[in-house]
Amino acid sequence: MKWKFISMLLLIVLSRLTFIFSEDAVKLQLRNYATQKGIYIGCAVMPQHLDDPTFVNILTNNFNYLTPENNMKWELIHPKKDSYDFSGADKIVEFGLKNGMRIRGHTLVWHYQNPKWLLDSKLTREEAMEILKNHIMTVVGRYRGKVKDWDVVNEPMGENGVLRLNIWYQNIGEDYIELALNWAKEADPDAKLFLNDYGIVHENQAFCIYIPYFIPTFLPIFR
Repeated sequence: MKWKFISMLLLIVLSRLTFIFSEDAVKLQLRNYATQKGIYIGCAVMPQHLDDPTFVNILTNNFNYLTPENNMKWELIHPKKDSYDFSGADKIVEFGLKNGMRIRGHTLVWHYQNPKWLLDSKLTREEAMEILKNHIMTVVGRYRGKVKDWDVVNEPMGENGVLRLNIWYQNIGEDYIELALNWAKEADPDAKLFLNDYGIVHENQAFCIYIPYFIPTFLPIFR
């Protein structure tokens, strides 16, 4: 059966309320049910969660899809211009692989949780492109073949229905989205690439209107 993706990161029912529902949650065994139905049930975690035996028991018995809550965001994984900190992300990825879970990388481009060195930089278009490309190639390249899915650009649309004026849009232009997707594809040709956003059914319908303009470009990327 072809796997279906359920776009949910359940931070409540089993993981966040461990101290209340730990005994019942361990007994649920939702992961077996999900596997039988051919679906993924995902959870976002922090590295320290994986040091808690009760949390790990609930996680491995009920979830089959894992994503770092914060440790792949720029602020943590690329804290200085010339250095990376992969410790937290590595721990989560290796845990997921060891326990037979699919890994989703989150996120390569976002308007939030960026390091101070990046926010304070005065960049030309070429400089911004070089920084973004190096970041994507380095991070995706490190987890090539391990992280199967990537949120390449997170929340690109503003709630006003137009592209959000993030640091990349301001320094590169709207083609930063296309560039980021292509660099991610270059770094891992087999990974599935995503644009991740919220409210696209009701509050942010402009996302659905805007994205078709990119379809001719995206087709080679999402093949």
